[in-house]
Amino acid sequence: MPIIHISNSESKNLIPKEYSNESELEQFIAKYPSLITLDSETPLTFIKTQVGLPNAGTLDVLLIDHEGKMLVVEVKLNRNAQSRREVVAQIFDYVSDLALLTADDIDDAVEGELERVLRSFDELRDDDDQFNIRWQRLRDNLRSGSVRVVIAVDSASDDLKRMVRFMNEHSDLDVRLVSISKYSNDTGDIILVPNLIVAPEESRPVNLRHKRSSRDEFQAIISYYDSICEQGFESKGNGVNYRQLTTREFPSSVHYEFFDYRDKMSAEIHIENAKYRFISPLLVRFSESLANSFQSATCEFDPKWNKGRGRLRVISDLSISAETIAENMKQLIHLTFNELVSEFKKHSDLVN
Repeated sequence: MPIIHISNSESKNLIPKEYSNESELEQFIAKYPSLITLDSETPLTFIKTQVGLPNAGTLDVLLIDHEGKMLVVEVKLNRNAQSRREVVAQIFDYVSDLALLTADDIDDAVEGELERVLRSFDELRDDDDQFNIRWQRLRDNLRSGSVRVVIAVDSASDDLKRMVRFMNEHSDLDVRLVSISKYSNDTGDIILVPNLIVAPEESRPVNLRHKRSSRDEFQAIISYYDSICEQGFESKGNGVNYRQLTTREFPSSVHYEFFDYRDKMSAEIHIENAKYRFISPLLVRFSESLANSFQSATCEFDPKWNKGRGRLRVISDLSISAETIAENMKQLIHLTFNELVSEFKKHSDLVN
């Protein structure tokens, strides 16, 4: 976390200065993300300030790293009246709301800046393979709630420190508390001095410092499926209770997916972008025509999922073997893939 010195000329006298408002501190973080980044961490790239979320209001600053992990910044000046409890509640609100959104939803909210930033990480901006890898990592992080949060302040009270430490000690959330002091000299230079007050690893008990892993039943399904699937349809990602199967033949925002509901397992087709809603009638037809095509499973269309975009589900009870559930996914792909490709070709004007 380097000190930022915005210089006009040399001077020896440094004078503490207040921020004119929270927007000023937001802009400094947007321009100099290293203010909130540890030296050992992947650099952050700014996406947008004042990002509107469907339920949690407007988050102050949104950034992302090269691994597809988002960082949300909540800026609060000590002199402002908002209570410490409200700040903490806002953090949970942001993370829970982001976990309900797809990468496409967030890209829409930031007017395409998310895709532009992810593509900018490569020298060849048209390297779709690298972009798709990062996009997939982002999806996995969102689905698992793996979002870092920074509360950025000019100074922190003892109560706020206590509350942030408690969040880190009793949850898997990655919440940091960073103070950024502002100084100026006789000639108007600005010096920004960051101080990491609370980091999650320092306060989290050892027994919480681990990633959740998939349960054995779900992992058995994925392992068997990958051993029998056609080339190009392997499972992707490392989600605890889901694995996606994407293809080059149509956008990854429409994909096959395994999902572990704890009491049931499912092979599914998801629509995660509103512009591909034209696929929904086809999924409805599949749910009717393929009702008897799967071993010991129920085929249904869920019209309410993801803001009405819909998903097709082939649901199995836990009494069904891992091999059968994996075979059902292979069968689902066999029976639907060509028609999906054909439907996308009919709507090529919406895809490109």
